[in-house]
Amino acid sequence: MTAKQRLIKFSTIGFTCLLLGIGVHSSAQTSGPNEWGVLANGAHNDCPDNACPSYFLGLLVEEGNGGAGSAAASFNLSNARGTVNSSVAIDGGLSVPSLAAFASSNPNSFVQTEATGIQGYTYTAANAGTITLSATLTGNITNPDNDEATGLTAQICLIPDSGTFFFTDAAFTCLLSGITPSSTQMLVTATGAVNQSQNIAIDLTPGDDFYVVAVLTAAAAGSAAVSDASNTLTMEFTIANHSTDPNPATTLTPAFSAPINVPMLPLGGLLALFIGIAVLAKRGHRSNF
Repeated sequence: MTAKQRLIKFSTIGFTCLLLGIGVHSSAQTSGPNEWGVLANGAHNDCPDNACPSYFLGLLVEEGNGGAGSAAASFNLSNARGTVNSSVAIDGGLSVPSLAAFASSNPNSFVQTEATGIQGYTYTAANAGTITLSATLTGNITNPDNDEATGLTAQICLIPDSGTFFFTDAAFTCLLSGITPSSTQMLVTATGAVNQSQNIAIDLTPGDDFYVVAVLTAAAAGSAAVSDASNTLTMEFTIANHSTDPNPATTLTPAFSAPINVPMLPLGGLLALFIGIAVLAKRGHRSNF
């Protein structure tokens, strides 16, 4: 196992502990998937050499925001070791999670940030079918010290719901169990522009529930290292075969739907509208005589 793989494993254990400390969430739904939420984390420590040892990763100073039932969260930290920013929101088409992460380190330091998004869906088509999720990771990596700990990692899982799925153990289930049903990972450590896309599919029968678990990590170690995925990890459900595959827009019902913001008229505009309606109504009334 490389230092980067150890980094992913140990840091995820730490962040999952934060998930476990938040508590289990249940929405008002009486049926269907009801686990959803987001979490944004940060971690940092001194790193005096070019390959942060695995035991060091368990000593990271960690902090986080968000939790079960949260539709959006962000984490921002800047100190002598570096700067990290991460954000995650459940929005967009079919309310899929959208994640962003940025890490920049100073000499002899290590910083990392992680964004996690979890959303549940019910498959409502009349017949069995395959649903495909397309994920795209874009960003940039600068690694002057060629440190193995610097890089971006995106992990996405589609997990069938057997009634035992909880937000508190979702990241653990996705990242550490070696789950095989439907998962994909994009790991980028090379310096330069990042633009990767992968598809992940799940076979469903009418009434099936499943969860999308997405985790984006940005890590930087050493002098002036930068892992930038602030252009986000984006996902969308797609139709791979239009003749046989179901339409995600009509066959998937999310556990949480992002609200639609309706612009409101300022008070003056509302008063003018009411006055206009009153004048028109009065004129209409007079014209009837």
